[in-house]
Amino acid sequence: PPPPPPSSSSAEASDAELGGCSKEELVRRLRREEAEKLAALVQRGRLIQGVNRQLQEHLREVRELKAVNGRLQAENRELRFLET
Repeated sequence: PPPPPPSSSSAEASDAELGGCSKEELVRRLRREEAEKLAALVQRGRLIQGVNRQLQEHLREVRELKAVNGRLQAENRELRFLET
């Protein structure tokens, strides 16, 4: 699992710190933050795809089990009918 996000006190630079930065440094920081957020979104998308894939597999398995159960119930009814 990804590490938890840093607390707001360590993640956000103060206004004073940002005020002392050059325009180039501010742009560099902004680009880095954008890249980190995009990477987190991509990772989240992959996790969601994995969960969706697992859900589809479980749904398919449930449907197959329902079909098998239906056949077994029909066979059971037939056997009971033959016993009488």
